[in-house]
Amino acid sequence: MYLELSIVIPVFNEEAMIPDSVAGLLDRLAPVSGSFEILLSENGSTDRTLEVAKELESRHPEVRHLHHAEPNYICITPNPTTARP
Repeated sequence: MYLELSIVIPVFNEEAMIPDSVAGLLDRLAPVSGSFEILLSENGSTDRTLEVAKELESRHPEVRHLHHAEPNYICITPNPTTARP
């Protein structure tokens, strides 16, 4: 399957905002993109963010989640010597 658009949303302790944000994206993307995915990248949340992401993934084929058990933040730049946290 060829995807025309991938949207990656980093989420950390965002259980309250994820459902509305995903619903809004699904409503707006369906008419303009033939094929898309929404990736929820969860990174060590301590609330129900991971459970909410999994629930959304089970209900919507366009939604996927990625999970890292511990916060892991990386700054990627063309020149690593100028990277700032």
